[in-house]
Amino acid sequence: MITPRLLRPARAALAAACLSLAALPAHANGPEEGLRAARILPGWVEADGRRIVALELDLAEGWKTYWRSPGEIGLPPRFDWTGSGNLVHAEPLWPEPTIFRSRLGDVIGYKGEVILPIALQPAEPGAPIELDALVEIGVCAEVCVPVSMHLTARLDGHGASDPRIRAALADRPARIAADARCRIDAAGRDLALTAAIAAPDLGGEETAIVETGDPNLYAIGTESERRGGTLHVRSTLAGGTAGVNRGALRFTLVGAGGAVEILGCTAN
Repeated sequence: MITPRLLRPARAALAAACLSLAALPAHANGPEEGLRAARILPGWVEADGRRIVALELDLAEGWKTYWRSPGEIGLPPRFDWTGSGNLVHAEPLWPEPTIFRSRLGDVIGYKGEVILPIALQPAEPGAPIELDALVEIGVCAEVCVPVSMHLTARLDGHGASDPRIRAALADRPARIAADARCRIDAAGRDLALTAAIAAPDLGGEETAIVETGDPNLYAIGTESERRGGTLHVRSTLAGGTAGVNRGALRFTLVGAGGAVEILGCTAN
């Protein structure tokens, strides 16, 4: 049985980022909370023993939730799988996000029905996985509210292919090999990143999302400009000046024609 238990969102602005733990029955949140329903799709077992499942969210009209890197005003999703049995590792496999422009800053995320695939690595392949996880997300209209979900599921057998999960997997940004050169300079208490990425033109207004691989170091004020075959990216890395692992830098480029991902950059 698969049971998502939604925990009532606190009526607070995103900056408060506080979580309420008042339990509600499954699927009980009304449209005024932004999240109408949530459940786990049981998915299937891959040839390598991993199980591919998905978190399905049904967002109310006008509401959004965040991608793994939520933008400057977002609340990053958090997953705690420690209560699960026969589970070594769980990896969300993020589909391409949408960039929502607002007067307060860009929001990077999803709206409507959201299917987030998750790859589960069991300790004992072939044995049931007892999924027990706490998931924290933000949902936003004019005001953002944090929501906690307690997800439990017993995942047994081989399952069956699910076209909705397959479509979400196919919609992930494609990782490409591109010549990415970057420069990192001290900028007061922060770091200034400039990068030149030889990547294909994705069409329309292209957006670059910068992730550092360090949870204490995050990108703000990111801007991008295309000049011919090169996308030029500028960003401030806030949170410290101890140094940046260039190999861990991840650039996700989103445009009208899709999204691509470039991992790492060399010194410029």
